[in-house]
Amino acid sequence: MAGEQSGILSHVIELMLTAVRQFLTFEQSLGSAGMATPSPAAEFYRPHEDRQIYFDALEQLRGHLSRCMGQVAVVAGLNVPSDGFIAGYQGPWQMEAYKPIVDASHT
Repeated sequence: MAGEQSGILSHVIELMLTAVRQFLTFEQSLGSAGMATPSPAAEFYRPHEDRQIYFDALEQLRGHLSRCMGQVAVVAGLNVPSDGFIAGYQGPWQMEAYKPIVDASHT
């Protein structure tokens, strides 16, 4: 199932990888925006607002990955776990966190 390039599982995995790449790009942009400090030890001394932006984005990533894992369980025909990481993020997707998909075939 995982080796099939056109299968649903490969699409869900790509969706997860895209989110991780976007988060890492965002995290790297914090440094270029002057929000990060040059020393790793100084990371704990960022202003509260800067840390909050980072943790809010991290929380969105966790929710996204958890909901994706729930979909992997559905595709695999497994029960979605009722405890742990996935259970903490059950419920509707935060659609306001996503940009609309532009369908290139209709342009």
